[in-house]
Amino acid sequence: MSGPFVYVPPVNPVNYPPSPVYYRNSPYLAPFYNDPNSPFIPPLSLSANPSPYASPYHSPNTLNSPLPTVLTPNVVPFPGSSSGSAFAPESPWSRERRISWNGGAVAPSAPNSTWLQPPTYHNRTRSDASLYPFQQPVDWHSISPYVPYRADLAPQSFIHPLLNAEDRRNDLILDLSCPQFYPMRQVGNSQTVPISREELDQMAFHPQAYGAHIVCELIPDLPIDIKYRPLPGYSPIAPPLKVGDILAAIWSDMQTGISQEMWASLDEHREHMISRAYTKRCKIWTSRNYGSVRNGGVKKIDCLLGKVFFRGLVRTGDAVGTMKMIVA
Repeated sequence: MSGPFVYVPPVNPVNYPPSPVYYRNSPYLAPFYNDPNSPFIPPLSLSANPSPYASPYHSPNTLNSPLPTVLTPNVVPFPGSSSGSAFAPESPWSRERRISWNGGAVAPSAPNSTWLQPPTYHNRTRSDASLYPFQQPVDWHSISPYVPYRADLAPQSFIHPLLNAEDRRNDLILDLSCPQFYPMRQVGNSQTVPISREELDQMAFHPQAYGAHIVCELIPDLPIDIKYRPLPGYSPIAPPLKVGDILAAIWSDMQTGISQEMWASLDEHREHMISRAYTKRCKIWTSRNYGSVRNGGVKKIDCLLGKVFFRGLVRTGDAVGTMKMIVA
């Protein structure tokens, strides 16, 4: 019986390269989404004819005349105005009323810096209540004209969802015991698709990392150090690590054979458990037409004692590339 039909869309040279796969709430979308619209919405006048009962001073949330300030004179009518209106601004018997708290500006003190100028205050009058308007409550320390210094916070670190062991939606399937590097994604109960090249080319960490130190608890003496080793013809400047770099480096390191010195240093129980894992791996992949896997000898993957599936990375230190590998 033939297998199920799998549709593979053809590659259209016109639409090449294909659009990348986007992840929600991920820092790997650079630049971040920015709303081009301003959150401020100016108020609209719903009536063309203003109400005759409207106050001459309107709300500051509308586009009408502003509220009076200290510089706006407050006109007080004199009794017996000849214009018929006691509040007519052209009345000859009008005078300016002095604001009670405004006793005139005080000359500012000598500034401590040429860049920061102290604010201007007013003199007290007899009707003053000892509080200046719009004055903030005084804290326990003296007010300084200098802007307080605040150190910049370190950027928050993120791991790509395909590599993050703490991400519940991690659907990556990578068998480290497979003789070939073949990462897949689970899309159903029993369906898998290969990881696309666009996903493998995405940044592995945020902020960007240029090296990684990965340790597995089952083999703490055999860490994985990922470093940039420029080859002839390549740039000496290290590019940032990508998802494909991390996965390929882990798989390649697990396919490395152990040394004779390491095998001789194992105790009897550990040697027996690794031998069982080696025999099981050879039977599985030999039956799947991968040739004689037994000739490759014992590898690092056999030291994991049957836990051959990569389940992600967990950050263990302050450095961006210091990780712990989780297997199952």
